[in-house]
Amino acid sequence: GRTHSSLERILALTNELLEFEKLASGKQTLSFNAVESSELVNGCVQDCLSSARSKCISVQVEIGACGFEGDFDKLRRVVHNLLFNAIKY
Repeated sequence: GRTHSSLERILALTNELLEFEKLASGKQTLSFNAVESSELVNGCVQDCLSSARSKCISVQVEIGACGFEGDFDKLRRVVHNLLFNAIKY
């Protein structure tokens, strides 16, 4: 229930802080490559559609093509977290 949900949030926050510390200390690095925003966002939306549908939530995306340099895997994780948290809460 609510306690389990709170513990999950605390664990997720702790893991994020540990990962940030790894980045800050140089133990982990970012891999900057070309990223296409529409590919990133649309892929994440596709991954969360079944969760959204199970809660009767409609997801619509309108995003133009925009290229930039970034760590695709880390960005994907951030967008996934945002989408799944929006669906969950």
